[in-house]
Amino acid sequence: NKPARVVFTVDGITVNPAKAGYKEIELLDVGHASSGQYGCEAVAEAPSYTTHERIANMTIIDRPDGGPVVTGLARSYRVGELVALNCSSRRSRPAAQLMWTLNGHLVSEQHVIQYPVVEEGGSPVLYTSTLGLALTATLKDAQHLQIALRCIATVVDYQWTKDVVIKLENSTSSNPRHLPTLQQTGAATRALTSKWQLLLNCFCFVLICAVIHADVYM
Repeated sequence: NKPARVVFTVDGITVNPAKAGYKEIELLDVGHASSGQYGCEAVAEAPSYTTHERIANMTIIDRPDGGPVVTGLARSYRVGELVALNCSSRRSRPAAQLMWTLNGHLVSEQHVIQYPVVEEGGSPVLYTSTLGLALTATLKDAQHLQIALRCIATVVDYQWTKDVVIKLENSTSSNPRHLPTLQQTGAATRALTSKWQLLLNCFCFVLICAVIHADVYM
């Protein structure tokens, strides 16, 4: 005789009666309430009543709104310039785990910036993750003046990627672009002041000569 079957009602779990057996079951219309630990227990008959149990976790996910989005990319960089980018994976549950790779190798932690996860409104709550990148453009990382970067977003066992290419300028100059420093600005100001002083002295000399000339003919 088959043992009696007992079904318990649990919020978030709907079992398909047509595919509910002692070895496997099928769940219908799963949602976030269906996430959790599921166990299977087998008990031997008398007199041993030996029990074996297996437990596994099931997580119901909300996929992100598309793949990762990279911002901050310039058209090109000079060798020695700072490359500062952000990669975001938007509106997923659970929050996406992000990582950067450079030419296929994982970027070390000293070059990444971990931003706080942002909770998006709604029910259920969704999450947006952002990971920054800050590194110096170098020729040793470049192939044909290009550096290959990839942002990888992982939600449980699913992955999405975004590839970007850092283009280096074909220039022998290794000086990074930067705004004029205070010292450079002061030097330019002094040069401009000297030029005006010279013009003023010339004007005064001409004026004195004109006065002397007028006195001679009076």
